[in-house]
Amino acid sequence: MKIQASCSKKFYPALKLKKRKQQEVNNRPILISGLKVLSNSAPHLKAALEKIKSNQELVYKSENTVFRKLGQLLRQALKLDPPERLITIVITDNINQNTKKQTITYSVFEKEVIQKIALFQNIMVPSSMVNQKIKTMTDEMLFKSLTKYISDCNEILKQLNGLDEFYKNIKPELRSKIRGIKIEITTITNSVIKANQYRAEYQVLSDEVNHMKKLGVI
Repeated sequence: MKIQASCSKKFYPALKLKKRKQQEVNNRPILISGLKVLSNSAPHLKAALEKIKSNQELVYKSENTVFRKLGQLLRQALKLDPPERLITIVITDNINQNTKKQTITYSVFEKEVIQKIALFQNIMVPSSMVNQKIKTMTDEMLFKSLTKYISDCNEILKQLNGLDEFYKNIKPELRSKIRGIKIEITTITNSVIKANQYRAEYQVLSDEVNHMKKLGVI
């Protein structure tokens, strides 16, 4: 009996180590959680865009001079596309708070936001093609996608902030009719922050796993 007990104590740690080596660490759910949290911003992006569109039309109509009307009639007669609406806004860097002017093409901005809304809405639908694609993606691809979406949202947030200030200050006489988007901006920002926390958590755990693999623990 003493010999059996001795053998058990001798080989148990080895068996435990072997089990740990064979164990696979799965941090994928962290990335999925990050994507879902970020996707929660979809309705708020949609609400912000609707207000921006309303403000844009309000400003455009207020500038509907006789010359602009004549130009519009001429383009319609010649079947020409309307001119692009260029808007110069002030962008603030969140890190150093430096500001710079940026001219955006309104149609391009609107298209990019609509695409992001559609993407996030599809991520929230389990049976969507987007979710089917996510299932086939490697963890590395998911991490890169989450990182890109966070970066895209940060850029959109800068533009939303710039547009919010632009519409509030372009024509004081329209101020009472301009629709602010600070609530939407705050909500979207919170989603981005939370998603970035998941991204950072995955990065830390992934680095730990890689280190343990080098040591032969996993």
